[in-house]
Amino acid sequence: MNWEAIAAIGELVGAIAVVVSLAYLAIQIRQNTKQVAEQTKALQLEAHNSSAADFTRFRHSIIQSPQVASVWRKGKENYQELQDDERTQADELFRDFFWAFANTFFRNLNDQAVTNDMWEMTENFLRPYLELPGVQQWWTTSRPEYPPVFVERVDSLCDLVNSRSGNELD
Repeated sequence: MNWEAIAAIGELVGAIAVVVSLAYLAIQIRQNTKQVAEQTKALQLEAHNSSAADFTRFRHSIIQSPQVASVWRKGKENYQELQDDERTQADELFRDFFWAFANTFFRNLNDQAVTNDMWEMTENFLRPYLELPGVQQWWTTSRPEYPPVFVERVDSLCDLVNSRSGNELD
């Protein structure tokens, strides 16, 4: 056997090794892709559960106390006409309510943990509240507490509901 034959055998072995390496790499990439997809689904489920828990806690704070429910109802109707103590309580209720939406919004914005369907459902839930005079009164004075990108999104929803109802957000 001469050196050319040995070189040819070496090239053949090298080519086979490259093919085997590429096949192994393809299998690893496929497994990694599957694992990433599973992790994404788990993250989306966790985000959904977390958002649902935020809103559930909020609703429970209202239904557990007739006095809190009364403040919530009156605040939605006309925030500005509330007594000082009622306004303080309504302010915190509205703040909790909007932070639950903000948390869902940022989960969607930052890591797409919230699916588009879930965010659309969340916006559909928020829109009727944005039509209420007391909620609009509160939002007008409280928007500086929230990040600008969230304020822009809520304002665009306010514009949408106001264009449909003929109201105007000051």
